[in-house]
Amino acid sequence: ELERIVAYLDAVTASTVIIDLITVDTFDVNGVQIALPQRVAPNLATSITPSLASTRTAAADHGVFVEGADLFQESIEVSPREYQETLTRLVEWAKEIADLAGVTLYTYQGPTMTNLLPYLMPQKVGLVTIYNIKGKPPIVAYRSVFERRAPNSIAEVEAAIAPYRLGKGTAVGDPSNEVLAALKSAYEEATATR
Repeated sequence: ELERIVAYLDAVTASTVIIDLITVDTFDVNGVQIALPQRVAPNLATSITPSLASTRTAAADHGVFVEGADLFQESIEVSPREYQETLTRLVEWAKEIADLAGVTLYTYQGPTMTNLLPYLMPQKVGLVTIYNIKGKPPIVAYRSVFERRAPNSIAEVEAAIAPYRLGKGTAVGDPSNEVLAALKSAYEEATATR
């Protein structure tokens, strides 16, 4: 459970906070106690493998991470009708991004929202997060990740989202095809496929 929480916090804080989970074992060596620390790296893909049915129950209590977009797509079905088209378009866009080498989709579902996370591997950080908060479909971009992984795309993305600028979490409520194309180009830069 603690690994899951750390994996979630690591995912949501992306580049702003680094979280290390360390276990410490103590041993007695010739009458001297020594402590041996060991870093525990939460693995989203292996530490959480519930079925979609059991995922819904867990999400209602604490929230869960799963690999893929299936859980996010399920959340669209229960979203208000006026948001479903945009959310579906965002999922299709994210699946295109996931076709790039070095990008893996994860879904976090909590009690009040479901997030689709197109992560750049192996760091498990994303240029964007797609939110479904009670049906509202914002996409949020993170400048610090752009600066590290796709700096040459910042101007193109900012031109597409004008008058907004990339910040710590710049939200775009209903991204146009131009915005999605600029973001895809950024992912291509980040994965060196452009």
